[in-house]
Amino acid sequence: MSLLGSIKFIGGPGSLGFLLACGVVALLLRRLPKGRAVAALWLIAVCGSYLVLALPSVALAIAGCLPAARSDTASARDIDVVVVLDGDNRRGRLREGLRLWTESSPRRFVVSGGEWLVARFREAGIPRDRLEQEAGAATTREQIDWVAQVASQVPAERVVLVASRLQMPRVERLVQSRRLHVKLQTSPIDTEPASAGWMLWIPSYSALRISRDALYELAALEYYERRGWIAG
Repeated sequence: MSLLGSIKFIGGPGSLGFLLACGVVALLLRRLPKGRAVAALWLIAVCGSYLVLALPSVALAIAGCLPAARSDTASARDIDVVVVLDGDNRRGRLREGLRLWTESSPRRFVVSGGEWLVARFREAGIPRDRLEQEAGAATTREQIDWVAQVASQVPAERVVLVASRLQMPRVERLVQSRRLHVKLQTSPIDTEPASAGWMLWIPSYSALRISRDALYELAALEYYERRGWIAG
């Protein structure tokens, strides 16, 4: 398993999986000479880091390190296919997908990912004969490979690709590397943290999630660049 795959499996800093892994490390440290003190210091450092990552000011700063990504504006008449990529901030992707459906009523509406989003779109009223699921792609790179196949069947500029504003920088670079001319539409964060005032310094779970997802995307961008899948 690759380093990025391991991070995705366990969860990066800010995730519950990573916190659990740190707890296992603490148990192992207890076996060392004077291990109780070392383990206690380790857990204090981990918990302190999570509190820092949960600060809206820190979350926004980390997200701000991601490259800017474009978000195209398309009229209803210009859309034949909407593809919603599954991933972080599913509810934001759901809202943006429903907005595009309402405004354009595309002939194909595709979810690349798991059943949760498909079920929510179905419950929202998208007809079964228009709603499709692509469940074979396991990574963002594989999702874009699949989108390239869709774009070869219809004019690429009539395909709209939806991803969260955190994932979109990586999506855009993958699209550029394949010379696709699909339209890109960013979706919002599920719950935006405070962006001004004293609430910037109050930890929140929504801010922790943004820190977690943004850190993952920064690591993924670096990994994709090293592998030569996207331009640096």
